[in-house]
Amino acid sequence: MIKGNLKDKDISAALLELYTRGATGTLRLKRDNGLKSIFFQMGKPIFASSNLKEDRMGAMLYKKQLINKEQLEWAIEEIKKTGKKLGTVLVEEGIITPEQLVEIVIAQVEEIIISTFEWDSGEYFFSDDTPTQEDIITLEMSAAQIIVKGVKTRLPMQKIRKTLGSQRNILGFTRNPSYRFKEIELTREEEEILSYVNGKNSIHDIQEKSGTDEETCYRMLAALMLLKSIEVVGEQKVAPVEEPLSELSEMDEGEDLELELESSSSEDLITSLEEVVMEAPPEKPKHSAPKTVPPPKPHVSKRNPQDAKKFFEKGRALFQEGETELALNAFKRAIALDPTVYEYYTGLGLLYASKAEEDQEYEMQALDCFKKAVTLNPKESRNYYYIGVIFKNREEYEKARNYFKKALNLNPDFKQAEQQLRTLED
Repeated sequence: MIKGNLKDKDISAALLELYTRGATGTLRLKRDNGLKSIFFQMGKPIFASSNLKEDRMGAMLYKKQLINKEQLEWAIEEIKKTGKKLGTVLVEEGIITPEQLVEIVIAQVEEIIISTFEWDSGEYFFSDDTPTQEDIITLEMSAAQIIVKGVKTRLPMQKIRKTLGSQRNILGFTRNPSYRFKEIELTREEEEILSYVNGKNSIHDIQEKSGTDEETCYRMLAALMLLKSIEVVGEQKVAPVEEPLSELSEMDEGEDLELELESSSSEDLITSLEEVVMEAPPEKPKHSAPKTVPPPKPHVSKRNPQDAKKFFEKGRALFQEGETELALNAFKRAIALDPTVYEYYTGLGLLYASKAEEDQEYEMQALDCFKKAVTLNPKESRNYYYIGVIFKNREEYEKARNYFKKALNLNPDFKQAEQQLRTLED
């Protein structure tokens, strides 16, 4: 018997299992007083019902402005008198057409199923009973199409990240023909993402090379992982961070990266990377007017320093406004246009560091960015300092001490580095 708890698995696992079994019957999902039923025929979901008010046809017709409040109230009274269904009453009265009825029923059924991807609690179980054919309008969507749409539009990002695992995971397509779903329609952007799934690229690489935003990329990859169409084939090794040289001639520091964040303490960003993590600007509410920054394009072959600087400045402004995803795209675009400027990597590293509490993978990415910045400009003290703070947070105190010392060798007046070093030596 197929049954489970939605705390442990999302609904995609049950949908895929029923598909592969070619099952016929009813999958019921129960959460508190809510009950949703999905009817299957030979592994294909064909209909669904729900006892929740928001899933009722009347609510959907009203939401889509196909009927008004007075018409809905009148129809409800007619149902009580005649015992007919809502759709039948509305069609007979000429309020909606038969074609509109079919469209709204299909949309209702799809919404009942797709909305279950948002459930993070409750139970599900499958039984062999099915509705009679005369009671239903068949949904023309496969289980695979439903899973892809549900993951792309409803599954919480926390579950998306859990599905993908480490960003260093290398992905490849399955060799099992049972999990190759030809009916899935892809956008050009999604085709671009999947073109980098080749058994060599990590999740991080795929997102970087495809030039798509993180959420779009992760949702598409998670959908196909849940369908078992792609799988983890290995893990990308992380290159060790080289220890700084003990002796380097002192030179004037390069131009300051004036990237400051608004915080309650009003202290300069450079005081500590810990403050960057703790005092990152708040995310903008979802209802805010959207801003657009083109994502980084793959395979950039020509440097364009002027445009790169514009994207970097845009990224700084967006970061300060709390638009972290747009800022991320802007910083990446700057690097793609001119990968020789250390400041661009420092800015991107600080942004990743501000997201480190969400996912430790961001800390790894921040470390990679600061390491790249050091390679481009080994005489800039702050990137050594930022690396030192990361190692301190990891409790790798000897490495942290070396990097703070390096920062002080390059800039003896670096008070924050001196304070961090003192805390380690006390």
